[in-house]
Amino acid sequence: MSNLQNSSYILKILDGREVWVGGQKIDSSSYLALFGEELNRISELLDGRLESDSLPRIGQKFFHYAPLQIPKTAKELEKQKYHLSYWFAEDPFFSEGWTDIAHAFLQGWLINRENLDAHFTEFSKLIVRLVEAFKQEKLLVTIPYVLGLPQSVHHSSLKVTNLTDKGIFIQGTQKLPSDSLVVHELLTTASYQETEVLLIAPLNSEGLSLHIQEGNFDHTVTARFEDVFIQWDRILAQDKPENISQLFHSNLATAYPDYQRVASLLHQLEWITGLAFYAAQETGENEKLHIQESFGELLQQLDIIKAYLHVSEIKAENAAEGVVPNLFPLQTAKSQGIAFYKRAVDIIQRVGGNRLLQHLYEVENGEADQLYSFISKYGASSSTLCRLQYLTYYSGDPEQVWAEYYKEYSTNFLKNRLQDFWDFHETGDLYAALPKIT
Repeated sequence: MSNLQNSSYILKILDGREVWVGGQKIDSSSYLALFGEELNRISELLDGRLESDSLPRIGQKFFHYAPLQIPKTAKELEKQKYHLSYWFAEDPFFSEGWTDIAHAFLQGWLINRENLDAHFTEFSKLIVRLVEAFKQEKLLVTIPYVLGLPQSVHHSSLKVTNLTDKGIFIQGTQKLPSDSLVVHELLTTASYQETEVLLIAPLNSEGLSLHIQEGNFDHTVTARFEDVFIQWDRILAQDKPENISQLFHSNLATAYPDYQRVASLLHQLEWITGLAFYAAQETGENEKLHIQESFGELLQQLDIIKAYLHVSEIKAENAAEGVVPNLFPLQTAKSQGIAFYKRAVDIIQRVGGNRLLQHLYEVENGEADQLYSFISKYGASSSTLCRLQYLTYYSGDPEQVWAEYYKEYSTNFLKNRLQDFWDFHETGDLYAALPKIT
């Protein structure tokens, strides 16, 4: 316990926030008792206590955690994969990548702030000041589940109840990822009359309480806002919903959030694949040809997602202060990832087979029960269903997403490749369109 309390990260988490578990308000000692093991692992990374041997290398340099740093080169962009969803792929707090996505939005707005200033007054000044403060104080940010879906900006569950010279008051409830229990700030929106307000609120704000069901730490947290005061210097923008929603499109957020979503998907697929391998080895299923075939499929999926990420890195585009990943391979990876994740879940269920059913419906069985409890978490739990639902629908209807992809994609290279065919199609003169032999 003393090691935890000496951690600068832990001290920032014990900030007076109000946390309720199973209908009971808990104090800091109970909080540490519940989350101490996970918090210690997080603090090792954030306080720089990890041994260098456990850090990945990028080229000849060890990884350095810098979540809000704008990458200057493609190599620096590559480091963005190794953020919290990488380090804690099995963790109830960071495995889904919500904190990484929140940081990615801030990165995107920061690098794109001059363009945004034309539409949102004082935006660049506010975003620079807040990001610099978060970097200096090593504060982490998260977002609600629905934020990042452009269409959801029209339906904020938080309402502005009062405006004053110093700031605003908000009220309502929101569903937050479980990482809200271990980070410091919340990037969210609230409705005011016909407008939406984009703001960043400290999670220890007076009147803000976090509620979780006992034993349900890897699921949602209900945040309740009771006249929570937000200063004007924490309000990034106020405008019509359709204008605020533009801030969450990939082109204005500069593709960083999509990069983190795909990276988080890769980390999840790696974890599930490794877990399936381990379970199959323990049970002897890995000797069966049809299981080996499925494992080959899982490995191909990993390589495909890695390739998309690599293409987005090597084709990174120059911006005013650095580079941004190429958008199109990321959009392809997001769409492909829906089928990949569903297939990975199906395979881990197959590997578990009857033993998974025995765990779910029969008595406990020591170590075997622990193993299949873990498998059920990734293959047969409500959190798995939530993950699948999010992957499938967060960008909108999948068919509409493909249509938008086609409309934005430059297809001139295809026309150039088939120029003779197009000439015939336009003129009807077959002889004129035929290739000339000299």
